[in-house]
Amino acid sequence: MFAGEGVAANALAELTMDTWIAFARSGDPSTDNLSWPRWDTDTRQTVVLGESARVEDDFRGEEVAAWEGVL
Repeated sequence: MFAGEGVAANALAELTMDTWIAFARSGDPSTDNLSWPRWDTDTRQTVVLGESARVEDDFRGEEVAAWEGVL
């Protein structure tokens, strides 16, 4: 979890606001600084926000798989 204040926290807050604004305007949260991929059940690409924003394939895949069939 990422929390706090300062340059990194302000950058995360700005990126988060920018993605919400982009999503509200167009239905796509991508911004000039972040390409947000469409959800695909094969690659399970997920945007991970923190000190840096990144796209990961099958983010926490083992943990997610443990819940399949339970919920």
